[in-house]
Amino acid sequence: MLEKAGITMNDIDKIKIAGVFGKFIHASSAISFGLLPSYPDKIEFIGNAAGNGAARALFDADFVKNTEKLTEEIRHIELADENDFQNKFLNAMELKEWYYR
Repeated sequence: MLEKAGITMNDIDKIKIAGVFGKFIHASSAISFGLLPSYPDKIEFIGNAAGNGAARALFDADFVKNTEKLTEEIRHIELADENDFQNKFLNAMELKEWYYR
């Protein structure tokens, strides 16, 4: 996705992890086995983003306006249609060796 957007990880301010997945994972553990990139200061766990956003939309008209404006800037990318995505995805799935005591 970074390549498609023409940016690098240095251009990313935050990596936001939402939902139950983020509730039970430690950033350092996810980084150690390659699930998340090695940018611990950029990782932020934001909880139930969908539920919180829906609740906020009920009571905050400005939030709805800003969200609607944001949707005009968002572009959907069908990764399965991208050249070489499958190879890059499989190469990224390589697990690193685990060390334990």
